[in-house]
Amino acid sequence: MKRSILILPGMFVCISQFAYSLTLVEAQSIIDGHSNGGVATEIRTFGGGETQVHEIEYVLDKKEYEIHVDNQGQLIDYYYGPRLPVTMSLAVNVSDQIYADQDVDPTAIPVIIGDWGRFWFRGLNHGFYAYRNRLVSISPMIKLNFDRGYEASEANSGSTLYDDFDDTTFNVNAGAQIFFNLRATQLEINLVTDVLNEHNGNIAEIALSAPLMIGGVLLKPEVRFSYNDSDVNQYYFGVNQRFSNTQRPVYFADSGVNAEVGVIGMWNFLPDWQILGKVGYRRYDDSIEDSPLIDEADEYSVFFGLGYVF
Repeated sequence: MKRSILILPGMFVCISQFAYSLTLVEAQSIIDGHSNGGVATEIRTFGGGETQVHEIEYVLDKKEYEIHVDNQGQLIDYYYGPRLPVTMSLAVNVSDQIYADQDVDPTAIPVIIGDWGRFWFRGLNHGFYAYRNRLVSISPMIKLNFDRGYEASEANSGSTLYDDFDDTTFNVNAGAQIFFNLRATQLEINLVTDVLNEHNGNIAEIALSAPLMIGGVLLKPEVRFSYNDSDVNQYYFGVNQRFSNTQRPVYFADSGVNAEVGVIGMWNFLPDWQILGKVGYRRYDDSIEDSPLIDEADEYSVFFGLGYVF
């Protein structure tokens, strides 16, 4: 069976510890604990001792699935479909406009999701597994920004708030990620810095999520905290002395922590096609809320996309 798009490390199947050689009966019990039905069709075992991995293929509603489990019954990976595990999508993001004198316009964003060999793709974050075992992975990564910041050219008619400013709606950060598989949850830590010399600042993120499969739909509730240093916040929300006027007084933004909650959803409605979605809420730090460029510090967003499975 060829692998496809959904990678769900960290989910937990409640079974007793099994021997190094997995029987069909034991494999079936794992499937029963993981999904509503399904019949085991093939078992493969790799490695030995604590690093041993069992690959179990099964069929449910005439669709093929594959799960990887260790000797403690912990689910390591989950695959669905007939192709390689990468989905290319074009998504639309709509969110509240926190910036003053800026319209709320949908933003089209290219999105890639999945794993391909040692490369991984998670929305706008992409990386390479430098080290990986069933509990933790360490990766160099890049973080793309398509939907943050303001467009000076898109200011409301008659507004001079962004005169002489450059757009800040795209940037690239690079750094490292540590990703932990904690049974039913996932813990993600990102440390990145600006690589385009736009602000030369640093960002640290920590996120906790809990992937769930419900009726063939992957749901991933998430809580995320992001620390921006003062260079990052000054670039997006500050006003330097030479650009100040009566409408936008000088403002030097401090570092701060932003909090976000959201739910990501993915559904394979056809073997080759996937629907992606996300709803989220973000609360920006007081150092951002106090900026003369900001209307409000609460942001609600909806994200929707259609992807093709390669």
